[in-house]
Amino acid sequence: MNRLNFLTLIENEEATKNNFFYANKTTTQAVLQNTFVNITYNNPLIKGWTYSSGQFTCGRTGIYSIDYTCLLAGLNAHTASVRITINSIEAVGSTITQSFTNNSQFTNSCLIKINKGNVLSLQVTGGAGTETISTILAIAGESPVLSSLKVTLLA
Repeated sequence: MNRLNFLTLIENEEATKNNFFYANKTTTQAVLQNTFVNITYNNPLIKGWTYSSGQFTCGRTGIYSIDYTCLLAGLNAHTASVRITINSIEAVGSTITQSFTNNSQFTNSCLIKINKGNVLSLQVTGGAGTETISTILAIAGESPVLSSLKVTLLA
């Protein structure tokens, strides 16, 4: 490996270590019928991004690995969708739509090219009925994670 390739490798490794975020939600949030809303998070761990009201702004162009989980609760039969948006546009391959009774976990992973300055959000909507980002009650005083979002720069 020549010096230039070695320096590029080190630069890419440093960029990867300095561009990520992990956010989790431990409080309930109402879900609107047929209208996507941003999921808001409690004190996300961020490096290379900024955060405000459910919107994460990218600090470096690249290919990102994205993993999310969202727990939804409702009574009787429900249908809901969870998706990632970039600049308020659905990221293809990021949406999970499913029907459920009572409680359901929505989980997905994908790779997305995100440009510097783009805004990423995890959004949720419900069908007929009343859904919430929620889960069953804690059993020993813990704070269950109701939604999590992890984004890591790959290249």
